[in-house]
Amino acid sequence: MKTKNIYKKGIAKTATALMVAMAMMFSACDDYLDVNDDPDAILDNPGVFLLPSIEISLASAIGGTFALHGSLWAQYYNQNNTANQYRTIIDMDMRADDGDNLWVELYSSALSDIQKLKEYSLATETYNPRLYLIATVLESYTFQIIFDAFGQAPYTEAFKGETTSNFNPAFDNGEDVYPHLVDAIDEALDLYNEFNPNGSSALAVLVATERDKDYIFNGDIDSWVAFANSVKLKLAMRNLDFDATWATEVINDVEAEGNYLASDAMLDIFESQVNKENPLFAQDQNLNTTINLVANRTLSEFLTNNGDPREALTYKANTSGNLLLDHGDHKATTATNPPNSNRVPILDAKRPVYLLTTSEVDFFRAELAVRGLITDDAQTLYNNAVRSAFSRVGASAATADASFLAAGMPYEFSAPAADQLRDIGVQKWVALANVNPFEGFLEVHRMDYPEMMNTTTYEENPPTGNAGAALYLPKNTVLGTDYIKRYLLPESESVANANFPSAQTRATDKLWWDVN
Repeated sequence: MKTKNIYKKGIAKTATALMVAMAMMFSACDDYLDVNDDPDAILDNPGVFLLPSIEISLASAIGGTFALHGSLWAQYYNQNNTANQYRTIIDMDMRADDGDNLWVELYSSALSDIQKLKEYSLATETYNPRLYLIATVLESYTFQIIFDAFGQAPYTEAFKGETTSNFNPAFDNGEDVYPHLVDAIDEALDLYNEFNPNGSSALAVLVATERDKDYIFNGDIDSWVAFANSVKLKLAMRNLDFDATWATEVINDVEAEGNYLASDAMLDIFESQVNKENPLFAQDQNLNTTINLVANRTLSEFLTNNGDPREALTYKANTSGNLLLDHGDHKATTATNPPNSNRVPILDAKRPVYLLTTSEVDFFRAELAVRGLITDDAQTLYNNAVRSAFSRVGASAATADASFLAAGMPYEFSAPAADQLRDIGVQKWVALANVNPFEGFLEVHRMDYPEMMNTTTYEENPPTGNAGAALYLPKNTVLGTDYIKRYLLPESESVANANFPSAQTRATDKLWWDVN
């Protein structure tokens, strides 16, 4: 990896994103190859034609490696004892190159193309605040992922190679960048509001020829505004315990507007065809042996103990059995766990990649209500989040109401405030399985629920309900009684960037917002 190829504005692609983006972009917009414009001008800045590859690049990271690692660390999935592909990951034996492909994908593809799209949307002859808003929200969202994964990364000096010839950008700290991400969204919202001051419905959508380039909201700018507010809420919530003053100001701002996601921000474009599949399915089922991933006892047992129908929508029987492995127990013998005997995750080639869901927004706001920062009813918000979490994976919202949220049922919202935060944390953990597993991993560390035990030994006969949720150390952990909290800074960057931090981080180093 050459640093200037990542931080210089360009259209560089990694093989995965390019292959998928081109296949989908050409099938979605057949007229792309028939344009009469100067092809050199298009290649210099393809403008809106960058949007599909930006969104797919982002989805390939979130729904691919991040989903895989998050599923292992949040104890949704497990490494099979008869295979070994993910043993070091689940053992928390992190290597400096484990995050390389994510770093390169997000910088050289998604973020690099976002810079070009922003440039295009602000140019006099192509001025389009709608596109600028889309690009900026995706940029802030992408940087949030990077900083929550690595803690440090280039931001203020990134992508200035063409203007400053600085191909060795300094690293910024996440706590310094978070406010800039919100400011950038606010600037983009202001430009859009100036462009459409009267809320014209005709101006609140991309022009007809551009809408199919947006795989997330089909060019509906009202939905992008709601997503922008929801991303701001997410940034504020993650930072709330670190910088309450700043976070509360952001929360008050978005609460005053009251305009959050009404539907999930997701890419629901995947098909059961090679190069068009869900990224995790393609990565695990097509590029590796299909026997690596099995069910994790932690989540499966919690759902089973509570009679939760989502267990059967998350896992299925293997060809030779329904056994469960303790977290990270990949050295279990074939005498106890024969080949094909472990329960396995249900992986779907057509599963959407979710960026942010209505459940997450409701869980965040339920937490704010418990903390006394908003006046909405915490139980109502919590119940709404759980209902939609059931529906999202194919379970019944009515079942959630009658059998899980009603008085005396397993997921009933507790009376004490401390237990309410536990309820929110546990149900958010469950809701993010097979939806956005890396966010599930991050939120476990922010909220400290489910409780992270300092043992590999599972509690026998745990209580039902949210009180029975707990995470356990991997059977073969290399971290003693500690848990992984972040990626190491990328090895490729350490050799390519002269401004790489002098001290490498450790996998057990807390992120700045993880103050408890």
